[in-house]
Amino acid sequence: SRSARVLLSAMGAAATRQPSAANSQHYLPMSAATSSAAVTTFRLDLCRGGLPLCVFTFLGLLVVVLLVSNFRHATGGNSAMAGTTPIAVGTSQFAVIEETVSMRAGTQLTRQWPQRKRLVSGNVEWVVTHSRANIRSAPRTSAVVVGHRTKGQIVTGRQHGSWLELDSKLGPGGVNHSEGWMAIHLVFKRGLVQFLRRRTTTYVQIRRGNCKESGIFPIITYMVCSKAAAALGYRDEELRVQKDTLLRPEGCHVEVHGNGSIVVGMATNPNNQGRGALTSSSGDESMEPLCSKRSYPDPATGFMTSAAVRKRVQQVNFALAKSKAACKRSNIPCAILWRVSAQDLYNHGLAHSLAKFQPLRAYVEYCGCDWVVSHDAAQEWKDWKLAPFWTQEVSQQRWQIRWEMADPCISLSLVAFGKAGFPAKCEGFPGLLNDAGFARFTKQKAFNGHGVSAGGVFAGAYDLFLQTFGPRLVEHRPPYDAAYVGFKLPLGKEGDFTYIRQNFIIPLLNHWPHMQKIFVTSCCGETTVSGETLIDMRFILGNQFSVTTPAASSDTGGLDRALNELVGLASAAILIGDPNDHAFHVARDLNLHLHARIGRPRPWCFDVRKKKICR
Repeated sequence: SRSARVLLSAMGAAATRQPSAANSQHYLPMSAATSSAAVTTFRLDLCRGGLPLCVFTFLGLLVVVLLVSNFRHATGGNSAMAGTTPIAVGTSQFAVIEETVSMRAGTQLTRQWPQRKRLVSGNVEWVVTHSRANIRSAPRTSAVVVGHRTKGQIVTGRQHGSWLELDSKLGPGGVNHSEGWMAIHLVFKRGLVQFLRRRTTTYVQIRRGNCKESGIFPIITYMVCSKAAAALGYRDEELRVQKDTLLRPEGCHVEVHGNGSIVVGMATNPNNQGRGALTSSSGDESMEPLCSKRSYPDPATGFMTSAAVRKRVQQVNFALAKSKAACKRSNIPCAILWRVSAQDLYNHGLAHSLAKFQPLRAYVEYCGCDWVVSHDAAQEWKDWKLAPFWTQEVSQQRWQIRWEMADPCISLSLVAFGKAGFPAKCEGFPGLLNDAGFARFTKQKAFNGHGVSAGGVFAGAYDLFLQTFGPRLVEHRPPYDAAYVGFKLPLGKEGDFTYIRQNFIIPLLNHWPHMQKIFVTSCCGETTVSGETLIDMRFILGNQFSVTTPAASSDTGGLDRALNELVGLASAAILIGDPNDHAFHVARDLNLHLHARIGRPRPWCFDVRKKKICR
């Protein structure tokens, strides 16, 4: 009968049970023949003691079998012999077991866990194959560019012909909200240009260890994490980017909390790199990594090597050369004789003067006029490791003759440059360069567009600023050999530690707690941050943080230090300061354009005046 078979199986299992060193019991695997022989031997040994002993043993074993059966039913069969139930995840099925755990509140939570790992294959991802692939608001080349991806980065989405509609974060009900469109390939006059390449991968959820130990890779991209979570059955769970310093599995993972909630997390703190599955001491909470059988590029840090800076400066110089070539030459001879030195700009406020100078450069060239400087002025400018802006360089004697013969630029206001007398004179038709024309130019697409490739001429003042600082950026040695944060303290606040703590340190810890290298500047080389303030900052931040200021300069006038401060801030991965501060505004523009072609953390800028992320 069925009861007899159950009894014989239990008797056979009992016969093969052996004690372990830890006084715990384990089941040893055995074949069917061995099991049958053991059961027969066990039964005969019992019955040799007489019929009463045999019946008594039989009844005792029957009670044990019933108790074990009731226990297995109450716990959902939490053993190696428990029955399995297939659960559908996406297009695949996996055998899972139900496991009951105790929560902190003392209630019972039944959750489903895979026996070892569960996986979904055939997931489509797209690799960026072009140096820069734009993200547009609509699937057409005339649509607004809302972002971009660089070569090697991974994106996911739904294909519509030659366009990919990008996935974004999971919304209510597991709905993917698109963040834009990317061209998979486009046909130009020069032929077909491929931007994205299709690939497939397998997503895996592991229970023990980390992804690397399982021979697979952590998912460190937000968009891929969202796709992997949905593919593995977590379609309705919220996806959270976790920047805090808490212990979590590296990258994408699933968290099961004691109250029964499930969260898909994306741990971005570098301190969690290499960390795998975690379980609470009580066993009621756990975190398990989501991995992929394909690798992903390292997350962007915002740090630029010297080679990357040099390449970016070359790209800007090439783009600016095309902008200048697009400017039509004037039919009337026209030139502006410039005698304002770099030291003059500094004396009148370096950042403010440069912000006025760059648009003026573009306007003069757009009108087809030349910039003329003397040999001495050109040498002084280059000695400060600044790039040439002029189109003609003449001897000092020739310069003096032309200067005396030229007329003042009466229609063009140049008082912002503060040179005693006339900062410049004009040659050619009087009034060709004028304030009204300059104002119109700065509002037109010719200046405020996206450069020649987008139907304009200049890309605002961005290319001009970066070209000016190019030689200094290339030769500059950053304060750290890794990504760092730049603090630009307002004038008069260098010694106010309460202000610094509230407006700089707290935002840093709230938004970028993993960034532990800090570069602190004051105001344009005029003042320095006191040693006492640095000591206070190091004390409140802790030993794991490093705080430094610009290196000492041999220049007693302050210009060299001011330029070092600007390029130091321009090279930072994260900036914190007041955009109304001219120096911070220039540094932010330089930083934005310098990092335009590489990945970087987002957000990357904090406005201390408005107390929020920069726009």
